[in-house]
Amino acid sequence: MSDKRKVKVDKNVEIPSPQWGNNRIYPWKEMEVEDSFFIPLGPGEDIAKLQRSINSSSRSVCKRITRRRTEKGVLGVRAWRKS
Repeated sequence: MSDKRKVKVDKNVEIPSPQWGNNRIYPWKEMEVEDSFFIPLGPGEDIAKLQRSINSSSRSVCKRITRRRTEKGVLGVRAWRKS
């Protein structure tokens, strides 16, 4: 069965920057060794997925450690730059 839908081609539509897993989201290059940041868990967000996203974003930039934490009553992930 062939698909006969007409597809419209758009021109000059800007490509948005990625939201997660991108070094622009996580400030690895601006951080010094032992600096850290905390990302709170969003509604319906999986903490393991957030932790994997943080870990995979830094592989080419630095070594890091992430830990699941509750800070000020908020569950999330804290990440430290180790090298």
